[in-house]
Amino acid sequence: MLKKNVFEVFLKNLNLFYRSLEKLLGKKGAEVYLSRVIRCLAVEKGKYESIKVDKIIKELKRGRKGSALEFLIEILL
Repeated sequence: MLKKNVFEVFLKNLNLFYRSLEKLLGKKGAEVYLSRVIRCLAVEKGKYESIKVDKIIKELKRGRKGSALEFLIEILL
């Protein structure tokens, strides 16, 4: 499990964040959880139609920083 601040790990090491979530919830559980969180945040920000949840989750799994991370940071901050 993570011994660091979850948000710090999310911002600095997406792959570690996803792997930790996967250990906690299982592969399918992590995908479902992230999908729900992303959708809820997008609805709250009025950006539901413009997001690609599957793409964001794939980028999180691979640890890629890019549009997915920018979108999530925008919503979280």
